[in-house]
This record gives sequence, C-alpha cells and structure tokens, in this order.
Amino acid sequence: MPIRRLIIAMMFLLGATTDGWGAINDWTAIGPSGGTVNKIVYNKTTPSTVYAVATGGFYRSQDGGVSWQLIKSDFLNAPQDLAIDPSDATRIYAVASDYPCLYVSTDGGASMSAMTTLPTAVANGWQVAVSQNGATLYVAAGGRIFYSVDRAKTWQERTAVSTYPAALVFKLLIDSHRREHLVCIGKNIRDRRGDFRDSRRRDDLADARERKSVHQPVQ
Repeated sequence: MPIRRLIIAMMFLLGATTDGWGAINDWTAIGPSGGTVNKIVYNKTTPSTVYAVATGGFYRSQDGGVSWQLIKSDFLNAPQDLAIDPSDATRIYAVASDYPCLYVSTDGGASMSAMTTLPTAVANGWQVAVSQNGATLYVAAGGRIFYSVDRAKTWQERTAVSTYPAALVFKLLIDSHRREHLVCIGKNIRDRRGDFRDSRRRDDLADARERKSVHQPVQ
C-alpha cells in the first residue's frame, strides 16, 4: 500500500477512536442525555462529583461526567439553576419555575426533596445563590427577589428588580468578597436597565437599608 494511503488510513482509525474519551481540541458529548442541560456544577471537595439540572431533572455523576445518574425527575417543569453550599459541599440547591420552586439535597446529591418554606404565591423560580457561609440564600422568581438568612427556613422579599409581569432575573450572584453585594441580570425589565447591584451593610444583612445601582458593562 502506498505510504500516503497508509497515513490516511491510520489518521481515520485514530480519529474514530476518540469518540469514547474526547477528541483533542474538540468537544465530545458526555451527557446527561434527554434534553437541554441548564446548569452544571462540580463539587470542589471531590472534583470527580458533578451535578447537573436538565430537561430530565437533577443528575449526579461520580466519575467526572463519564456516567450520570438521574436522581430526581418528577419536576413539573425542568429545574433552571443549581448551587452548592460553599460551607457544606453535601448541601445542594436546585430551583424550578413552579411552586415549591426550591429543592435541596443534604446528602451530596444522593437524593433531593422539595422545600416548602417559600411563600405559596412564588412562581417562575429561575435562580438561586448561596453566600460563602451558607446561611444566606437568594431566590429569583420572575422579577422578584426573596432571601433567607437561616438556610431557607424563613424568607423575606426584597424590593423587586422590576414589577413588569414578563420580567425575568436570569442571573444572580453574591459577591464572594463582599456578601452584602448581590448582582443580578434580567430581561424584559421595562422600568430599569438589566444589570443591578443590591447593597446592604455587612453587619446587618437582614435589616439594613437597601440601595440599588446600575452596573456598567465591563469593557
């Protein structure tokens, strides 16, 4: 066989073998299968453990994403967001659009159950954020923001980002260095721009006065 044909044949065979473990400088699908994956996070304590929320529900992988286990699938609509408690890696939160909206796992993702502590009128849950000490949680539902300072046992509502019915906060972040800063990004915000910061005094997060300011886009 001419050397040129031999080289081409070898390249073809090598390329065909990459599907099982991932190609160099390329992307390889590893799951979970069954629809859109909305969020994926890994456990910093055990990086081989990965969690995902997708159309099918809440998934866990214990081998770095090589295989996935469907842990919870009975959501009315697909969960949209996922967060690990930075102070306790066995505690994972997921949020879905329909009440009770918030779900928690306290066993490292082996199981997940609903938390029914949010007000029953809360709908369109979309984002969840957890402070570095794990005590403070925020949940965004439409243009509304709810927060808890006791690991989701009780909740209070802050000033809404927008009162427009179609408003949606689709990104929610707590500043890792200054936990009194909450940053959110939204769409269909007709009465404001779409990027906000909520600031409170560090020593009294629950009761301090609230101040909102618009963030300029990073250049």
